[in-house]
Amino acid sequence: LVLMQLGKTDETVAAYREAIPLLHALNNQRDLGLVSSGLGRLYMRMGNYTQAQSYLEQALTAVQATGAKEAIANALSNLGYFYKTKGLYEQAIAHFQKTLTICQQINHKRGVAVSSGWLGVVHYEQGEFEAARQRYEQSLQLSKEIGNETDIAIFLANLGDVAKSVQQYEQAWDYNQEALDILRAIDHKQHLAEIMLKQVEIRFIEGNFEQAQLLLAEAHQLGESVKDQSVIFNGRLLEARLQYKLGEAETAVAALHAMLSDFPQDKFQAEIRFYLWQMTGEEGEKETAVSLYQTLLDKTPNHQYRQYLATLLEA
Repeated sequence: LVLMQLGKTDETVAAYREAIPLLHALNNQRDLGLVSSGLGRLYMRMGNYTQAQSYLEQALTAVQATGAKEAIANALSNLGYFYKTKGLYEQAIAHFQKTLTICQQINHKRGVAVSSGWLGVVHYEQGEFEAARQRYEQSLQLSKEIGNETDIAIFLANLGDVAKSVQQYEQAWDYNQEALDILRAIDHKQHLAEIMLKQVEIRFIEGNFEQAQLLLAEAHQLGESVKDQSVIFNGRLLEARLQYKLGEAETAVAALHAMLSDFPQDKFQAEIRFYLWQMTGEEGEKETAVSLYQTLLDKTPNHQYRQYLATLLEA
């Protein structure tokens, strides 16, 4: 856990993988569940979803053998996160709701806060902003009662997402800044990188490109150190968009073309094609982006996919 918090992803994966056969030999189901969950979450960050699902399911099987309700709730929550990330919202909601029920039964306040927060994320991704805000505020209040600094920062940033989505940019900035102050104090690199990129996006929207560039440089460094695929993608995409706005169109387009081979998943490909179309005006890029977003929306009712598709079809 210490290695993971320090952003040493490769060392953490190696340590977890080394521990698993030893725990099997000892029939230590409790620790096997913890280690398998940790490894599954790391593979999620790295974009290796096949390995992630395998280890997260192994973790649930292991902790179910112990009968420990808190551990079972954690394993269910991790699988809920997996399904949420894959855009399988019904499965995600089912797992988060089971987690919430167990945590309420055993009076596990942090579990209630986190599972309620995840349900808020699913609301948010489907464009249900008021429902998301209510969940986040409940989770934030519980986290403050508990005193969990990391969770407080996460839910503040979640509220920032809602504020940004309804164009309350300064309120979003303030929520994120409060979260960043907390995360810097506890040196949590993973969430620092994620939330700094949110601040870059806000300043980009406002047209404050110089401040956006300064923030992006720091976020880039943190994102590379934690090896989170989504953080790295968002950082590189924002960098290309900034280059374009600052008059470096050829550099920006070249950067996006390079990203096509580095990020093969449809959700990344669609966003890259969208911005290639915006930068070049090429009809082929538009057609590809439309096709990808229609395919994505058939599987996942994500409000951002709908927004991108609407922009493409209205042009």
